[in-house]
Amino acid sequence: MHPYFKRWRHIGGCLFPGAAEKDPGFRQEIYRLGHLGLRILGYGLIGAAVFLTLARFVIAPQPETLHSRLMEAGIVIVLGAILVGLSRIDPLYPWGRALGIGGSFATWVVLLAFSFLLHHVEGHLDDFVSHQLTIVIFVSAAALPLQPLQTLGLGLADMFAYWAAATFGSELWMHFHPPDPLSLLYMLTVILLATAVSAAACRQRHGNYQAYLQTLWATDDIRKVQNRVLLSENAASLGRLAAALSHELNSPLGALASGVDTLVLLSAKQASGAPLDRERFLRLEADMRRSILDSLDRLKKIIGRMQRYTNLDRAEVQAANLSELVGDVAALIDPEIRSRAELRLELEPVPPSVCRPQQLSAVFRSLLDNALLAMDGGGCVVVSCLRRENLVEVRIRDSGRGMDRQSLKTVFDPGFKVAGEQVSTGNWSMFNARQIIAEHGGAIRVESEPGQGTTVTITLPIRETEGSLG
Repeated sequence: MHPYFKRWRHIGGCLFPGAAEKDPGFRQEIYRLGHLGLRILGYGLIGAAVFLTLARFVIAPQPETLHSRLMEAGIVIVLGAILVGLSRIDPLYPWGRALGIGGSFATWVVLLAFSFLLHHVEGHLDDFVSHQLTIVIFVSAAALPLQPLQTLGLGLADMFAYWAAATFGSELWMHFHPPDPLSLLYMLTVILLATAVSAAACRQRHGNYQAYLQTLWATDDIRKVQNRVLLSENAASLGRLAAALSHELNSPLGALASGVDTLVLLSAKQASGAPLDRERFLRLEADMRRSILDSLDRLKKIIGRMQRYTNLDRAEVQAANLSELVGDVAALIDPEIRSRAELRLELEPVPPSVCRPQQLSAVFRSLLDNALLAMDGGGCVVVSCLRRENLVEVRIRDSGRGMDRQSLKTVFDPGFKVAGEQVSTGNWSMFNARQIIAEHGGAIRVESEPGQGTTVTITLPIRETEGSLG
């Protein structure tokens, strides 16, 4: 398209922005602004009537007009109260802008009528009316989401009402005179300026709405990338989790199988054995029962950890003890990774808090894996959980190789790394961790020095109700 036509298309879009309101979302935003503007206009009329009436009698008191000016202020206050009342009626929500235009024109008619009524006392009708029009038209354009043509129409209607009243009034009453052409030119200039202001404001409102939509789209894209990264990380951790489970389940299952076999053998020997051996068999049988019960208890604990870790049988949002959550995650760490260093837990009792346990478990699991993998051999990883007033603090401290300042600055920045023909993600686990902690209303902080290890501190608020979680 030729730049000349683009320029005129841009100007046309500013003066005739009605097509933008065909978008249902933007139309709802105009309804909201119109509803809010109607209330602002109502309160503005009330405040202006009180202030101008008091100021008029303080600066230039005229006792002979006191009664009329008080009546004028009272009518304007009533109009403002009516607009405020209309803004509180839900069915009128989409009509806020139209009601505001009607209220603005009604206010102008009241001011114009009293100006003509008191013209023979106060004089300077043209100047006074021009100033009133300036106030009314600009207050309306500022308070209401008016389209340029609506501002122009309102201003021209106000000017025509003044012209008609002054012209026909001069034919009926001798003390009236026709409107001054210079005053009409001034009014037209004010109306055109207000129309330009409305065009700029309308363009800005639509631009803000488009920026809001782009932000939503960008946020949605980031969330989709987060979900894909989380899925890939969860898929990668399934193998490690399977190895941890096999290690955890082997011992109690082996003890349980051995205990059952021994009980069967003891039962057979009791049936055919000598009476003197029965007391020994009973003691062995009691020992086997205790071993079986211990094995069952260990299996129940492992299953409980798995249920809390994966949330397979619970709602997404629930009350959970963060200290127990950290302990469960630590217990399911892959034995091969755990063998890199000593893992020490310092978990204090903390009150249950409403959260998304599966998300927090993924965060703790990722941070623990990072800490253990940072150990080049030997060393210790200390995991602590304690309460600080209305906060729970989870700290993961390792004595590994640490990070330099540049790496520390970008530790939460997501990115992609290219190695040959393969593309891999970088820092997405830390980026996701910060996002999840922020969604829970908490904060995460990383402190590290090369060769001195790394400390990750997470603070989370103690939430008692599900509604408090955003």
